[in-house]
Amino acid sequence: MLIDGDLSYAGISVVTLLSAGIGAYIGAYLKEKGKNTATKEDFNDLKEQTRQLTHATKEIETKIDDQVWNRQRQWEMKKEIFIEATRIAAKADETLARTVSAYLSGHSVREGIDQCEEYWYQLAAQGSSIMIIADASTIDISSSMVKAFIDTVLSLNPNEDNRVDAKQKFDQFRTLRAGFHVFTRKELGIKLDLPPTHQSNESSAIPTPD
Repeated sequence: MLIDGDLSYAGISVVTLLSAGIGAYIGAYLKEKGKNTATKEDFNDLKEQTRQLTHATKEIETKIDDQVWNRQRQWEMKKEIFIEATRIAAKADETLARTVSAYLSGHSVREGIDQCEEYWYQLAAQGSSIMIIADASTIDISSSMVKAFIDTVLSLNPNEDNRVDAKQKFDQFRTLRAGFHVFTRKELGIKLDLPPTHQSNESSAIPTPD
């Protein structure tokens, strides 16, 4: 089965072959008719052959143009979705790191959790978009990253001492986020200036639970 790119090249090849074929036909025809007198019917046949070639060529050109435009639009949409998803993941990382740090230090995390819940919804929304455009491996790591983020937020229970669990879950989220960054570049096939996956000064200062 031809993919879009192959189909475009195939279409161009068809136009080339049709043009070459009709050109050879007309050349041979005129050479033969040079020996005899061409009739009106003969010229009508040639005219019909030319008309059919022109019609077929225009159809193929239109189809190729549509395919090129569709591929370009699909690429732009894919790029926009991944860049936005990466941006949100970076902001979610910063907010979660700050909240986890406060939790491990025994400080209030109510405001931080509220902010994390906002990114929770945004990450989930971007994950839904990624499911439409990405391959299975990227979808899997994106879903795992969102789940790790949610699990970390849920572990920040101010009424319980979940510091060890919270730190482990946050580390898992960060690992998955780094993996998502790699898969994003793979999906787009180019090196983009995406938000970094390394630890920020604030997040690197997360204390180790006792």
